[in-house]
Amino acid sequence: MQFFYSIIFQFVSTQILNNLYKRYQKSTILIISDKTDELIHVIRDVTGHDATLFTGKGCYQGAERNMLYTVVSSDEEDKLMRSIKKTDPSAFVNILQTKMLKGNFIMKRQD
Repeated sequence: MQFFYSIIFQFVSTQILNNLYKRYQKSTILIISDKTDELIHVIRDVTGHDATLFTGKGCYQGAERNMLYTVVSSDEEDKLMRSIKKTDPSAFVNILQTKMLKGNFIMKRQD
């Protein structure tokens, strides 16, 4: 029975640490959309961070495409994704785990 409690303790403590540590993990988000102007405001409103807009050419159809690049805290990722999908359901979103980040990344104060 004591072994069972040990397993439960390990699981619970690991989950708590993962949730606390998630605030310090970063995610790079790449968004290809026709509604980049609206999505820039969504990113700013939800995360307080900004984005960089890249313009390129889609290889499949040869059409001009816009891509937003932003880095956010991993704990902001779910809320941002919901807002992106609400603003542009057809947006193509790629989320990458950011291993290292150099430069100015200002974290929001926790309320």
